Amino acid sequence: MTRKGTRILIYSMFWIIVSLIFLAMIFSFSSQNGSESNKITTKITKKILGRDDSGLKDIYLKLVKQGNTFSGWHSLDGYIWEKAPKQIQVKLRNPYYVGLAVTSRNAGVVSTAVFDNLKIDTTDNTFAQQSWKGADIGKVGTAGDFQIDKEIITIRGSGDNIFQAPYGFQYVYKSISGDFSMIVKLNSFEAAQSWAKTGIVIRQSLEPKSDFIDLVATPAEYAQMEWKNGNEAKAINMNLWETKNKIFRKCIHFISYFTLTLLVYAIFSFFNVCGRKKYIFSIITIIIIASLDEFHQSFVPSRGASALDVLIDTAGSNLALFILWTGSKYKEKFMLRR
Repeated sequence: MTRKGTRILIYSMFWIIVSLIFLAMIFSFSSQNGSESNKITTKITKKILGRDDSGLKDIYLKLVKQGNTFSGWHSLDGYIWEKAPKQIQVKLRNPYYVGLAVTSRNAGVVSTAVFDNLKIDTTDNTFAQQSWKGADIGKVGTAGDFQIDKEIITIRGSGDNIFQAPYGFQYVYKSISGDFSMIVKLNSFEAAQSWAKTGIVIRQSLEPKSDFIDLVATPAEYAQMEWKNGNEAKAINMNLWETKNKIFRKCIHFISYFTLTLLVYAIFSFFNVCGRKKYIFSIITIIIIASLDEFHQSFVPSRGASALDVLIDTAGSNLALFILWTGSKYKEKFMLRR
């Protein structure tokens, strides 16, 4: 074998080994239990966004009432909003109460929530003329209170729950009639335990067993939409980081298969696959690998196959091939000029 042939063989083997290692990394990650995988990528997402685990903070909540229909959203930045999976029907007579609440889920210990950027749009002309009032609803071990300093609302409350008996929470409220849209930012929440709650609470009355609907956040990093309508009491849990984590995971898919395409392309190049065949073989190889990866995930606990992920993988591959094709065209033009 000539020296040139030996060099090509060594380079080819190198790129094949690198590609196999990278491919093993992809399949190793996709073999992880879905829950464990989400925990890892959520931690990475937090690091990228400069968040830590020091407590619940900088959470946006939005609740809208149209007739008897309530819609809820939550956001980590006020720009990308995740909507609750369903709209809730709760019949409330005019007037009713709208406000913010805190429960510590520990009757004798106080939790403290700090809110900012409260905005309520309503057709009720009397709403803006009212002052905010505070009251402990149900049984609390330690009396709650609230303080308003310009746009900052600080609420301290104890009690066992907002959602179900034994009820106990601090409620800061106004009376309102008609429809409304309410947005608030939770700056921070010093909570007694991970399932303490704070957020928007709408109630028919101040009686503990009153019909209500709320949109609250917990230090367990969930947003909850809870409601009681007559004898029906239900709740929806939403992971606060689900949207950001999902975007990050899709970016990982795109970048991984962009990189893998470069490696596959290099292998075909060293084996003297020329012209369009090199691009066609590369994209076919990537589609096969991406499809096998998703098929493999269908057997992994808490995971499943996703056609969308295959499309994202293919998009990353196409971008890599487009850059390679563009580079080859510029190189051809440069060589012709010489």
